Amino acid sequence: MKQRISVVIPVYNMADTVCRAIDSVINQTYCNTEVIVVDDGSTDATASVVRSAYPMLNYMRIEHTGLAGVVRNVGARSTSGALLAFLDADDYWERDVLEHLALCFENDTKVGLAYGCLQYQGGEHDGKYVQDFRMPLSGYVFDELVKKNFIPMHPALVKKELFEQIGGFDCSLKMAMDYDLWLRISQLCKVQYTSLAKGYYCISPESNFHRTDLLSRNMHLYRIMIKFVQNANQGLPSVLRRLAVVSLTICMHSFKKKYFLKTLKYAFLTGWYSLRYWCKKEHNARRNIG
Repeated sequence: MKQRISVVIPVYNMADTVCRAIDSVINQTYCNTEVIVVDDGSTDATASVVRSAYPMLNYMRIEHTGLAGVVRNVGARSTSGALLAFLDADDYWERDVLEHLALCFENDTKVGLAYGCLQYQGGEHDGKYVQDFRMPLSGYVFDELVKKNFIPMHPALVKKELFEQIGGFDCSLKMAMDYDLWLRISQLCKVQYTSLAKGYYCISPESNFHRTDLLSRNMHLYRIMIKFVQNANQGLPSVLRRLAVVSLTICMHSFKKKYFLKTLKYAFLTGWYSLRYWCKKEHNARRNIG
């Protein structure tokens, strides 16, 4: 029998699009699925729309948090499937997404995360794919993933026991929480990409996609990378290298905003992490020769 797949759909004031997202899951060709909709305290007609259109659906309403990681974790705790996926309420999938992603686990028991192909709809990248900008990779990809996030939030499927083992989403992050999750998962297992699983990322003029503050985003990336340095004694070379790059980016954006103390701090950290990376790389090279 096929493993059960649980799909969590977080929603906040998405009455106009949530049905499209739900329909794209309940109409999947994969026959053993469940859908959990977690409403983060919507103030529009979301609740009545979902309850009237899908009276048998597992619909949960919580007090508004404004934190997608919290909402997703709440939903994940209520699932019963062995495999877990997340879909935002304004996005949707092709009908065979879960079929193709599930095959990745059947073909290789070492796979803990499978992901597919995501197309932008709307915005400056309309019609293009995430994979047009970031080459997808499979296998033990942690070091490559540290350099750049090539795994979209969806369509992606993860073993629930693995998700629980690493503690789910880091709720202290407001940005890049999916990237943080994929990094922690990729340290423990193989990752598999399939171009046959296709989803759509819909970008409206009001979307946060258009209002990304690059300084804030890089500050979140810095926080993510610091966790891996702290958990790996002297730090992994790939992480130290990325920290040097992120620190330099923060330094430049801080200078543009005239945050001069922050500019000085991250200029120093750029040199510090560059030095640590070089020393770690040299140490590993000598150890390998020896």
